[in-house]
Amino acid sequence: MNTEAIKKVRGFTLIELMITVAIVGILAVIAYPAYEQQSRKGKRTAGYVALEKVAQAEERFMSQNNTYTVNVLALPGLTSTLSEGGNYDVTIVRTDGGAANPVVSWLATATPQGKQTKDTCGALHLSSTGQKTADGPGKCW
Repeated sequence: MNTEAIKKVRGFTLIELMITVAIVGILAVIAYPAYEQQSRKGKRTAGYVALEKVAQAEERFMSQNNTYTVNVLALPGLTSTLSEGGNYDVTIVRTDGGAANPVVSWLATATPQGKQTKDTCGALHLSSTGQKTADGPGKCW
């Protein structure tokens, strides 16, 4: 048999291809949860921004009306309770005073919505005194 007549075919074997697919699959299984976590962490910024906007609007409302409000939509410049992107819903509650008394302090809460509910920080809180807290463990602010 003439060895020059037999040409060596270059390419991948099925086993090599399957090993490559398995390695890519393993890397994807490891990387995707980390990607999701970083994505939620990035979207958390929308909650921070929404709470800061509420704080600024509350101070403007206070300077004009000599009281705070618990109605987000009554605040100047705010047209929705949802943060940009719709990942957080913002609410305000009284922290002291009563129904008959003017609101002398408030606590704004950004509650995660949709896929953001899987964020370990949970709801984000900002008080009229500037205190920043979160429901979840760790450093969320």
